[in-house]
Amino acid sequence: PSPPPPSPPPSPPPSLPSLHAPVKLQARMARSRSAWGVLAAAALAVCASHLIATPEPTGCLRPELVRRDPGSTITCPLVRDYAHSRTLFLAAARRAGAELHVLFPVTEDATLTTDVAILRGGADGGLLLHLSGTHGVEGFVGSAIQRALLDGVGRWRGENGSTSPTVVFVHALNPFGMAHWRRADDDNVDLNRNCLLTSAQWANAKIPDRPSAGLYNALASPVINPAKPPSAGANGFFRLVYRAARSMLAARAGPASLKSALVSGTYLRANGVFYGGVALRPAHAGLHALLRAELGLSGGRVWRRAVIVDVHTGLGVRGADTLMVSHASAMGSVSASEPTVDSAAAAAAAALRDLGDGAFATEFIQATHAHGAAAGYAHLLGGTDTCLAELLRAGDGGCSELCVALAQEFGTVPQLAVLRALADENAAYWYPPGLPSTILSAGQRALSQSRWYFAGAMLDAFAPAGGAYAEEVIARGVGLFERAVLLLARQDVPSPPGAK
Repeated sequence: PSPPPPSPPPSPPPSLPSLHAPVKLQARMARSRSAWGVLAAAALAVCASHLIATPEPTGCLRPELVRRDPGSTITCPLVRDYAHSRTLFLAAARRAGAELHVLFPVTEDATLTTDVAILRGGADGGLLLHLSGTHGVEGFVGSAIQRALLDGVGRWRGENGSTSPTVVFVHALNPFGMAHWRRADDDNVDLNRNCLLTSAQWANAKIPDRPSAGLYNALASPVINPAKPPSAGANGFFRLVYRAARSMLAARAGPASLKSALVSGTYLRANGVFYGGVALRPAHAGLHALLRAELGLSGGRVWRRAVIVDVHTGLGVRGADTLMVSHASAMGSVSASEPTVDSAAAAAAAALRDLGDGAFATEFIQATHAHGAAAGYAHLLGGTDTCLAELLRAGDGGCSELCVALAQEFGTVPQLAVLRALADENAAYWYPPGLPSTILSAGQRALSQSRWYFAGAMLDAFAPAGGAYAEEVIARGVGLFERAVLLLARQDVPSPPGAK
């Protein structure tokens, strides 16, 4: 038989467009790749030691570290869910015999509330305010500390409370941010930049050519506020490093100036990170009204001795805390261009470090020092602790014998990781892929499926999982609180100049 006919030759592949770019474009791409390579190498060289995390053991708090009462039902203190944290806080407050008050609505969602627990003390026992969740997602650490304190109330409170201070626990000042793993509230306002009480303070904050405003716009905003959806993985990290390097080169500034520009915030860019808003937010207004009524401020009662502790996370050595006392303690300089530190309040805050158990030692850094976690905050306006101290000082003689307003800042992850989490989540919130964000409500943006990946990174950056971390921060938080109780009982603390 004749052989089969040969197979036809294969058809030539369809013509493809040339993959070769013009020579000028090739040169530009080469320069770009070279620049990216240099930035990547520099970033890895500087940050490699910080980016390699040591795995933490799982598990929960050891009871002996915070000396909990036997009746406690808390089994895992760093609960990273708003609803569960609230349930546990309310249960602990009821067991401790505290008065409970609810602030709502502070958001459009009526299920999100700020809860206040008050334990009445003696007439001369002073006042201790303890806040969590001013920055939403940071509230899980503060909530855990508050629950441990309520469960261990017998350790720091007298049998009938007659010699103890009146204690006010404010849980989840920003419930929207805590529920949706954001720092800002449902109007994108940073509550720790928003608490300004007078029209003069607001006018000063909104001055466009205020030095810190110019720094934010020129140096910080290009880094922290990219106007497009974020990138996941290593690509997003290197994009952040590139933006930071380009911004610092353009402004001829260093990392310290960049941090100062960031944390000083903005009152002009409504979709920016660290946005202070245009007026006092309902969360602050509601809390102030409650305190005026329940603490007798509206009736003329004067609290001459007070300590205010606002718990934050994100900056500093992992698991360690920094006590940040700034111009928050010098109310006359809140609207000044160069705020100062009240020396008497600074000395009283330093006394906190020396009181109590040495195992709970904390670092005291004035916010005007140019190092450490507290560096760069000299121009901060609208701080929550500042605001509450000013509220107490409004009465004649209020906060005159002892007035310590401070932020207790716990370190979590390296600062570059914190910065990236802030930038990525904010970009995902405002620029959801394929959706016109201008017609979305705050709740719709928060629930956008594309945002939750980056919201999870925020959670890990500000409330790290793991039993070892929880043990450390709760022990330190309880230790500071107990030292504050002792400080309020002391009679030899310094008094401000001119105090009667």
